Amino acid sequence: MDCPCCGVRITLGVDQCLCGAKFVGEPLDDAPLKVQRLGPAMTSVLLLATVVVVSLAFTKWLAFAGAVVLWSSWRAARLARRNPEWYGG
Repeated sequence: MDCPCCGVRITLGVDQCLCGAKFVGEPLDDAPLKVQRLGPAMTSVLLLATVVVVSLAFTKWLAFAGAVVLWSSWRAARLARRNPEWYGG
């Protein structure tokens, strides 16, 4: 393991480097960090809110835009079912 302060190679199990840097925990592993993607689900929620507000403000005919919301939410649910680890399912 390398010292985070001076970069000198140190054996594992040592509490302190020769430069005086102290170790407070085990070094981090190189495993990739997985972040869930909630974009498709949040897009569906935003589309639903937009359609509701616009249809109430202008006309009830704009409520047919709800088909876009249904398609978007179906897509988000399908992605979450297919790969729940990545899409927050």
